[in-house]
Amino acid sequence: MSCWDVMTDRTHFSFVAEYLRHPDSPVQYILHVKERALLSEVAALFAPDSLWVTSASQGLSPALLALVRDGTLKVSVRQGSEDLDPSAVIDATRVSPSSGTEGIFLPPFYLAYTPGLFEGRVIDKGPPAADKRRRSGPTMPSAPPGGAPTGTVAAVDEPEAPAAELDTAFGTALKFIKYLKSKADSGSQ
Repeated sequence: MSCWDVMTDRTHFSFVAEYLRHPDSPVQYILHVKERALLSEVAALFAPDSLWVTSASQGLSPALLALVRDGTLKVSVRQGSEDLDPSAVIDATRVSPSSGTEGIFLPPFYLAYTPGLFEGRVIDKGPPAADKRRRSGPTMPSAPPGGAPTGTVAAVDEPEAPAAELDTAFGTALKFIKYLKSKADSGSQ
């Protein structure tokens, strides 16, 4: 088992896609791997000491672009398409939000495996739609004709991820920081 296997979280794709939607997120790219086993292999391309200095403005490295060209990776990008072949770009808003996803948080990247993505089984093929995630919430009381006001419930947009999923992401980040610290401590002895 590699250190990257320990860093892998299970979640729903809606949580992963939120990284691209949130303006303060450090994630600029979701790198989709074709097979689960590739998560650790692709993550190993990132040297631990370079993770913190990688700039989103630098774009994808030649090694990552080679993986995109050979079909091992597909990419969801916050802005632009990095001049990638359109068949290599995944519109994150079209992936089923409830799709199970395993991933590794590696800013400015989120490395993800979503079963069925490469086969198109979890992609909405219809026209783009607004964010469909909704929750129920209270509205102002309304009065039926000739009656007293009653409380009603209406759908309200839900922009944030569930707390349990946020806890998972923070747990991953904490594990990674501890791993880097242990590597730095062992290297200084």
